[in-house]
Amino acid sequence: MAGEAHVIIASRDANSLTDAAGGMTGGHPVKQLVCDVAKPADIANLVDSVHREFGRIDTLINVAGVNRRKPALEVSEDDYDFVMDINVKGAWLLAQAVGRHQVRAGHGSQINISSLNNDKPLTNVAPTP
Repeated sequence: MAGEAHVIIASRDANSLTDAAGGMTGGHPVKQLVCDVAKPADIANLVDSVHREFGRIDTLINVAGVNRRKPALEVSEDDYDFVMDINVKGAWLLAQAVGRHQVRAGHGSQINISSLNNDKPLTNVAPTP
């Protein structure tokens, strides 16, 4: 189907998927899949499911990111791990999983958006990579 794009969105929160898909226009269906990028098994299931259904993954746009809003001296190790597991490790593992398919296909692109607030400092947002 020349010129047709298949859009797949994923989130660890099913409700946010419904909200996001509802805001997309263009007349094309938006496939929604639940995936927590902090869980390698979820990443594998997501990538395998998309590849199995569509045969390829041309572009990955990764915008997964979280934070725990509190003063830096109150950020616990669990808080830090939560942020890093999603923002850094999850982004890496997702890029790697999609990249394997893209390398085999001989093409593909990836865009990683690490923060929507790079240009404005926020209070009580400490461990953002």
